[in-house]
Amino acid sequence: MNRKIVIFGTNVYVNHYLGFLPIVNLFDEVLDEGNEIHMPAIVAMELVWYRKVETDEKIKAARQGYIEAADKVMDITLDIALKAAEIRRKWSSETDKKLKHGDALIAASALINDATLYSNNDKAFLYIKKNFNLTYINPVKAGEFESFKKSIT
Repeated sequence: MNRKIVIFGTNVYVNHYLGFLPIVNLFDEVLDEGNEIHMPAIVAMELVWYRKVETDEKIKAARQGYIEAADKVMDITLDIALKAAEIRRKWSSETDKKLKHGDALIAASALINDATLYSNNDKAFLYIKKNFNLTYINPVKAGEFESFKKSIT
């Protein structure tokens, strides 16, 4: 039996750490279903560039823990780089805006590896879902995260 490959966007890991219940439940669901969690190298970089990693050992340990818990950390291969470039080119020519490199690389990693991407970034990934057949799921309902943020600040 082949296990389904799942990729979480950086915001999913951050929101899991914050204890945002829909994301905590998503992690449990994905693991209970026996899926493989793959992490694009760009997500690993985004997790540890956060400046508080330097000063807060709890945050540093949690973020490093997410990286170590992944079934696989995915390198940026030539195929992924070329797909990311294609995505950015099409995005730019159709919207006259620039797509972030990281978002293009995350989407390309999912596309090349036939993975399901979970993220709360409709701005980038709905376009890629529509134009490149990305399997993308936003596990957060509209307004849900904003309410959560207010409750923890």
